[in-house]
This record gives sequence, C-alpha cells and structure tokens, in this order.
Amino acid sequence: VRAEATAVTSALRRARTGAVRGQDPQPAADLSAYLELFHAGGREAEIEEVFRRILANGASLDQVEIACSSDAHVALVWEKALRHEWPVTLGPGIPAPSTRPGRALIGFCDWIETDFAAGHLRRLLQSGDLGIDKDDEGFTAGDAARTLARAEAGWGRATYALSLGLLQKSYEARAMDPDLSLEDREAAQKKADITTTIAAWITQLVAAIPQESANGKVRLQAAVDVALTLLDRFTSRSSQLDNRAATALIDHVKELRALDAFECSLPEALRFIRERVESLQVAAERPRPGHLYACHLQQAGYSGRPHLFVVGLEEGRVFPTASEDPVLLDAERQGISTALKLSTDRIEEAVWTVLSRLATFGTSSTPGTPSPNSTPHPAPRIPSTMVCLSYSSRDTREFRETYASWLMLQAFRLQQGNATLSYPKMKAALGEPVSSIPRTRDAAATASGWWLRSVVGTSDKGVEAVEASFAAIARGREAEAERNSERFTGFDGYVPDAGKVLDPTAPGNSFSVTDLETAASCPFRFFLKKGLGLRPVDEGERDKDVWIDPMTRGIELHDIYATLLRRCRDAHRRPDMKKDGPWLKELAQAVLDRMNREMPPATAEIFERECSDFLADVELFLEGECEPTTSEPIGFEVSFGRPLGDEVEVLAREEPVEIDLGGGLTFRVAGRIDRIDKVGPAEFQVLDYKTGTFWRPDWKGTFNKGRRLQHALYGLAAVELLKARYKNPKVSGAVYYFSSNKGRQERVPIASPTRHQTAAVLADLRELIVSGAFVHAPDDDGCKWCDYESACGGNMHGQAEGKLGDSKLKAYGSLATHA
Repeated sequence: VRAEATAVTSALRRARTGAVRGQDPQPAADLSAYLELFHAGGREAEIEEVFRRILANGASLDQVEIACSSDAHVALVWEKALRHEWPVTLGPGIPAPSTRPGRALIGFCDWIETDFAAGHLRRLLQSGDLGIDKDDEGFTAGDAARTLARAEAGWGRATYALSLGLLQKSYEARAMDPDLSLEDREAAQKKADITTTIAAWITQLVAAIPQESANGKVRLQAAVDVALTLLDRFTSRSSQLDNRAATALIDHVKELRALDAFECSLPEALRFIRERVESLQVAAERPRPGHLYACHLQQAGYSGRPHLFVVGLEEGRVFPTASEDPVLLDAERQGISTALKLSTDRIEEAVWTVLSRLATFGTSSTPGTPSPNSTPHPAPRIPSTMVCLSYSSRDTREFRETYASWLMLQAFRLQQGNATLSYPKMKAALGEPVSSIPRTRDAAATASGWWLRSVVGTSDKGVEAVEASFAAIARGREAEAERNSERFTGFDGYVPDAGKVLDPTAPGNSFSVTDLETAASCPFRFFLKKGLGLRPVDEGERDKDVWIDPMTRGIELHDIYATLLRRCRDAHRRPDMKKDGPWLKELAQAVLDRMNREMPPATAEIFERECSDFLADVELFLEGECEPTTSEPIGFEVSFGRPLGDEVEVLAREEPVEIDLGGGLTFRVAGRIDRIDKVGPAEFQVLDYKTGTFWRPDWKGTFNKGRRLQHALYGLAAVELLKARYKNPKVSGAVYYFSSNKGRQERVPIASPTRHQTAAVLADLRELIVSGAFVHAPDDDGCKWCDYESACGGNMHGQAEGKLGDSKLKAYGSLATHA
C-alpha cells in the first residue's frame, strides 16, 4: 500500500511540474500556493470553516466542489447550505431517513414495533414529520398530540379507543354542567368533538395495520399498502426535497409488490419496509450552474471546478480496513488462484482511486507553455485551482480525540516539500483547531458568528453591544446575575402582588390541604400552580414493566377499602374473613378486570404479577380490619369543598370548611378525609391511608416544617363536619396508616395539636404566601416526584439556600422551626 501510495504521490508531483503526456519537466511549482490544510474542533466546525473560506475566496458557488469522506459529511454540507440559503446539489444525494417522509415512515414502523405506544405516536406527531391537513381531517398533528397527552393512553391497539372515549365523555359531561359558564361549556363541547374526530382517525389507522393470524403471519402486501397510504397522505412536505423524497419512497416501497402473496411476521414485514427506506438515496444530482456541489471523495474533481475542498480526512474514515473475507480467507484465495482479489487489494484500489483523483485535479496544460525545444523554461505558473484538505481533531458526539489520516500527512509533506515530516510536526504547523466561531469578525459567515466573535475573547464592550441590540439577552443576563446573588428578587420568585391574590384567608379563596403543604414544601411550585395556573405536560409515557402506576393503585385501593367498610357499617358489624373475604376478592378482581380492559398491561406475566400483589394488599387490609379494636369506623372518603356527585357519605358537603384559628385567621379548606373512626361517645380519630413504602425518618415530629398539615387540618375539618350529627365532637388525634405489604401495616399516630400550635404554623405559612416570597425549596426533599422540575434551573437548590438570609424570607425561616 505504501509503495502504491508513494507512486501516486510521485504522479501528483509530476502532474504539478508538467512532466506528463510527454512534456519536459518544469521547475517545481510552489505547492503551498494552491494547497491548503487545516483541522477543526468538530465535524460541524470543519464544515463551517469551509463555508467561511468559500466566502473569503470570492469564487462563485458553481466554481466550488466539496468532496466528503462519508455520507454524514454530505448531509452536514446540505444542512449548512440550507441554513445559509445557498443553492446546493449533492452527487450521492441524501439518505431517505434524513428527509421528513423517510423519518415519518421509520417512526411509523417504530410505533408499531413498540406495541403502538402512545408516547411514541405523540412524539411522531410533535416532530412535524407527519403532515395532517386540517381542512381534510378536521384537526392538526399538534391537536392530536395534545389530545393523546390528556387521554393518558398507554400502549396496545385497544388503548386509543378506550382512553380517547373516556376523555370524550369527560368533555361532554363538562359541556352539560349547568354550573359552568356558556363559554366554558362551548369550549368543552368543541374539545369533545375534536377528540371524537381524532379517535376515529387513529382507530382507522390502527385498524389498517394487519394483525398476525393464528400462524403468526401477515401478508406483506397489507403492510406495504399501509406504508404507501402514509407516504401519500400523511407525510409533511415542506420543501422540494421532501416532495422528491416522498415520490422516490413510494416507488421504492412499491417494488415490494413483486413478492406478491409472500407472508411473514409483522416485525419482519416492517423490516422489509424499513430496509427500503434505509437503502434509498434521494435527490442525487449532477453539478448545476449557480449551485454548490458536494460529492464523495471517490468522485472528486469530475465536475471540473477549480476550487476543491476535501473534508473528513480522519484516520479510519478515508480508506477501508484490511479485514479478510470470513468465507474465503486470503491464504485460501492464494491457494486457489493468484487472480483472486485479497483484502490488501481492496485497500490498494481505494488508495489509488482517491489519490489518483487528487493527482489529476487541475493538471491540464497551461496555455502558452513553451514546446520541448524551447530554451530556457519560463517561471512556472500555478494553475488557477485551489485544493483545501481538512479533518476533525475531535469527535464531539463520543467526546474523544480523532487523528488525521495518512492522506492528510502526505499532503502536508507535499506542501512543505519534505517527505520526512511526522504527524506531530503537521499538527504543530496547523496550529489551533478552528471552531464554529470565526477567528475574526470579518471572516464570519453568519450574523450569529459575527456576534459570537464580537463577544468571545473580547472586552466587556462586546457584551455591552449585544445587550444594547438584544434586550431579551440583557434581561436574561440580569436574571442570571440576580439568581446567583444573595438577594431574593423577582427573578427568584418574589411576587408581592400575587401574594395578596393568593392569601388563603381572603374571602372566596379555598385551598386543599395538599396545596397548603406544597406551599410549605416548595413555595415556587405553589406559585406556578395556583398563581400562574400552569400545569405540567403529561408525557403519558408508561413504563412497560409496570401496569398500574402508584397513583392509580392508591385510588383504586382507597375505593375498595371504603366499599368494604360501608358494607360492614350498613350491616352494623365488624369486617369478617368468612363473610367478606370471597366478596372482597371478587370486588377487587372486578376492578382489575376493568382496568385490564381500559389499559391492558404489556404482557400476561405483568398482569398476573400485579394482580397477585394487588389482591394480596386487599386481603392484608381485611385481615387488619378483622383484628379486635374498640374504634368504630363511621365515615369513608368524606369530601368537602368539592362537588358531591354520587357521594354517599352523609358527613360530606359541597362547601369548603371554614377553620377559625383566632386573631382573624380563618382558612377555607377543601379536601377528602379517607376515614373517620369513633373512639368514644363524642371522641373521634382521623385516618389517612398510605399505600406506598414506609420510611420511619420521614415521619418524625408533628408538622415537619409545615409540610405535614393533613392530620391537623383534617382533624379541625372533621370537627366541623361531625357537628351535623354529634354534639360537641372532639378529634383526639390522627393516624397515618400504611396499609399495604410495602408499608408493613405500620401506623403513625399523631395526637391532635392544640389550636394555638396549628395557628402558629398556618400564620407563618400565610405570611409566606401574602408576602409573595415564593422561593425554591433549598433541598431535594421538597422536589421529590415534582412535575414542575422543567420550570426550574439547574442550581436552584444552591441559589435558594444562599438567599435564606434575606429579610424577605423571614416567614419561610419561621416556618422551618415548626418540627
């Protein structure tokens, strides 16, 4: 290989000195006049530098050719050209998966292979690769993505009809609610209509996808028909390239019809379609006037353009590796015939192909060259050509250093006229790798590059110029500086005007106990939810290894517990294993069957495992209730401050409960008490079920810095509710009951705090809210399972902790003293 390459290098030198086609050798030309070399700190920086040099050169685009060592470089040239709005043609074209129709079809196959996961379909709709015409379908891709998120669909063919059907019914119920305004009812009806349309569209799409028969096979042509329909009707075509790609893909996928009645499994059918997409190059063109031209390295120079850039000359990318044929090794090939090609022959051919193209580039005889009989030779003339070779010294995706290929070193030696130069000397001579930021402002190819160079490595005057031109950037830098300071400002959550509106004691305001606990745990989250009315985007991405999520599990267990205890209350008896065991198991199984219909699990194994765990928790609860006790359960899932609906509890009421703590401190509270037990003639106890894991260190103290208020407020609310049936009722305490196997049936009893203690905690909490000091939680404890994490910065805990000394956070500091 070295000998072959040396011969080609010699040919390159001879070509440049005119010693070809019978001409006498001329004095060697100064190769540095037309041969340029550089290295870059990344692939994108390399292409950006090429574009900068094209601008600096002043040549028209149809005089420039970019030879690329890989398809990735060709695609990057195309993307950069589009960003700069330069016309470009590509010799090898663009891989079909890089176009919108190609990505849409690949994503469609992925969606089917993920068992129709709703999260995958939603991301496909949000990507813009699926094009849905609102005039034809009645909705946009964005409408469908948002509706899927609200429906909380999971996976499986049946999930869409079930989840979207439930969402539609909830909208229709709101549309018929007389307590809502006319505008709200009309908006709900409109959402119900669009949900119906989207459900019909998705159901039709899913139904068109063939299902495997009893032998586990589908007709390949059925899968092909679905793919062609998708390409023809539901792919975005935002450019001429997308239109060409869609047309080419339709023709390419249609070729599968030659297989006629072939049958295979659905994953295999999708693999056929995927390979059709991945093997197609679209928009391959010849060089065109007025257009930049990009091609593979093996085709360099054929366009006849005088300015050539060769990019991507990293080690291992230019020439293939010397791997032998695993079926017939080199030694075996030599034993059969010397005419058989060896692995080393492939490398020699690749080297010859590349170097011969570079050797012949721009070697046409120069007009006016004297004949061989002329004496003496005139001074050599450099052809009006330019060759620029480059490589990336850094792989920014794998975060590793890359090295120049042997071709780059030979070009450097040729440029310097010294065949003994080494890689380190070349790297030193090339200097610092270029980056996406130009070395000077005048060399910038874009406005953003000009601004970056104006700022990076300059004095504060550059920053001042940017801030003077872009007010939003100046505001952002101000916000960053304030957040990193020790002052508590509006950039950290200080909103006094909002505090007055959110005052929990103001007439007309009522908050759930959970909202008040959130205000103590993370005031900033409370402000986002109650002050700004923000709601987190529900990704709807369900873990395939989990069927029932913890929240749904807790809700269903609470309902089963209440149904059991109501049955026993109505019969005036305690729960009994013989009387209630079979009935309760049947009830729990019916709940599991309903959830299985509405949201089937990924596998039968997951269904059996979680059913077993669920039934075990129900049985454990019944066993616990059958134990002797002096208390009498009298109220279950008692709601207040919420619409009653089908509420069966006589203690429940629709109005919030007013809790007067004295000193003008009156809270209007809404919520739902899991259970109220009678422990004396007029003495009661509040129970709250916890279906998760018990961790004892989390349950120390009474108020936990105001983050645990349920027992205190529910106790006071229960007193107000019980007054309707009992004279002078008293709640002596509360119990947090970890009823499941995970919780080991642990009970955390907390005696009712005095009204003065509760008033002290709530007074500090109210002062925190009214003052508008909505600070971030200074530790991770307030951010567990938070849905608003994306609204916070990366160092919010450290920043909040550094501001606790500010006088505006005095109420927050006082709240933290309530253990």
